[in-house]
Amino acid sequence: MRARLFLNVFTIEARKLMSYRADFWINTLVGSLANFVLVYILWSAIYLEPGQIVAGYSFDGMVLYYVLAILLGRLVTGSGKPLDVGQEIYEGSLSRYLLFPAPYLSIKYAQRLGMMLPSLIQLAMLLGAYWIFLPRPAEVEFKALAVLQGVVALCMANALYYSITVVLQLAAFWADNVWSLVIMMVFVSRLLGGAMVPLATFPDAWQPLLAALPFRYCFGFPIDTLMGRVPTHEWFFGMGVSLAWFGLMCVLGRAVWSRGMLRYSGVGI
Repeated sequence: MRARLFLNVFTIEARKLMSYRADFWINTLVGSLANFVLVYILWSAIYLEPGQIVAGYSFDGMVLYYVLAILLGRLVTGSGKPLDVGQEIYEGSLSRYLLFPAPYLSIKYAQRLGMMLPSLIQLAMLLGAYWIFLPRPAEVEFKALAVLQGVVALCMANALYYSITVVLQLAAFWADNVWSLVIMMVFVSRLLGGAMVPLATFPDAWQPLLAALPFRYCFGFPIDTLMGRVPTHEWFFGMGVSLAWFGLMCVLGRAVWSRGMLRYSGVGI
């Protein structure tokens, strides 16, 4: 896909998302604030003693973790907007994309990235508010190397999450409705990925399995990296696992796409 076409699709999608600015900001801020207040009250009840440490996190560290989980999670998932690949296959509207001078899934990824652009602005603003109004954890120091590694891990997390979602959505070539599969994947990925609760709170016996599954590298891994909790050698290992899963999803997605196109009639299901 040519860079100019990719950029055009990216900017068009970002402009569409910002067309209704008031609705966009209200929904985003209210949703983020509601999530934050809920987890703040929950963990306030758990951290009963001053200086208490849970799974290596102080109370301020846990608050920062959830702030990052809420904000970075939107970047990973594409601002929470559902991917409409399955719906376009079901309705037959996929056909118009097949006439474009670019692969369909590349166009959809460009649209996905366009949805993220406003979230980057929100991320900067809300992190600034956190820095001003909430206490910073003493055990967390944002170092340049950790921030750089975290940004790389976040980019990889976005691509990995997209590739997993696409494979499930392509099941629409055979199934009338793939929404239940997507909802299940969202819940499982957030639970086992560290978006709902830090993975360090899981039992030790679970840690090897969590490290082998792709979900950790969509949420918990980039968050812990930004917080400086991931040593460099573990970061390289994590990136290797992420790349392996991403490569597997790409191969599987290409195979499913090729088989699915043999069944696609262009008139919907």
